[in-house]
Amino acid sequence: MNNQRGVSFRPPRQKESGINVIVRYNHAMSRHTLAAAIYDGLLGFEYSIVAELFGLVRPGLEDRWYNFQPCRVERGPLRSTHAAVLDPPHGLRQLQTADTIVIPGWRTPEAPPRPAFLKALQQADRRGARIVSVCTGAFVLGYAGLLNDRRVTTHWLWADQLQQTFPAAKVTTDRLYVHDERICSSAGSSAGIDLCLSIIRADFGVDVANYVARRMVAPTHREGGQSQYVQPTVLSTDDEDFGPILDWMQTHLHQTWTLEQIADRFAMSLRTFQRRFRSLTGEAPLSWLNAQRVMRARSLLETTDLPVDQIAHRAGLGTAANLRKHFARVMETTPSAYRSAFASS
Repeated sequence: MNNQRGVSFRPPRQKESGINVIVRYNHAMSRHTLAAAIYDGLLGFEYSIVAELFGLVRPGLEDRWYNFQPCRVERGPLRSTHAAVLDPPHGLRQLQTADTIVIPGWRTPEAPPRPAFLKALQQADRRGARIVSVCTGAFVLGYAGLLNDRRVTTHWLWADQLQQTFPAAKVTTDRLYVHDERICSSAGSSAGIDLCLSIIRADFGVDVANYVARRMVAPTHREGGQSQYVQPTVLSTDDEDFGPILDWMQTHLHQTWTLEQIADRFAMSLRTFQRRFRSLTGEAPLSWLNAQRVMRARSLLETTDLPVDQIAHRAGLGTAANLRKHFARVMETTPSAYRSAFASS
């Protein structure tokens, strides 16, 4: 990404003719202001995610990183769930004028926030700000009236209550995070990391997002469409020999081969290969493979000017039509729309 362009705010999706496309807002003349809501009973882990991802300026990004502003959203003494005393330097005025507002969870889903906080969010929404919730922060979006006819997610434990409380919302539990135009939400606490990295990727590009993830020793990306219920991809003692198989598959994405051929290459029966693969990754081999190929195509769209048919070939998806089909399923947009928003040049 060109380091001289400044911060670009790109709300991840805006619907046009039934297709989710990515639109860009250029803020090259000033740093992007990102406000985090601070309240009594602040969920410590959720706020730590937000502060770590958006508030810590990494080396080399000093001149263009977010202007991070923790903002008090209610009066009185404030303490986190870990009994830390909170003294944020900003208030509701700064929050309602921020480019992005993040709500790191909410203390009591049954209890609405104070009216002044909700009014500030409503004013920010009318102004066109991006508003982000982590975990139970989605309830705040609902109380502010921002979820009507919008897709949203939260931790699966609270999903039914969120839907019952806000029946006009489109609550889903089959995604780690959701971008619905300028309203973004994550499932459980750790999914907040994935959501925040996806926002950084949208604002700064894949290289910066991967750099931040490496500094955190975190996975560079998990697709938002991954189910909340999928078991973590961790090698068990019995499956340590499966690591080289996954590595081989990732480095040979461009080649055409069948599952029978790869199982035979590693001296397994097809049934054993499929069983162990699903046990390890939580996915069927072909589903995992197609997702990896879409990720490869996405990287090529961001970093090269290759035609779409060549990208499809290099990613192992064969034809441009096949690339568009799988790209739409995973990314909910087209390759050309994605390239126009995220290309690094």
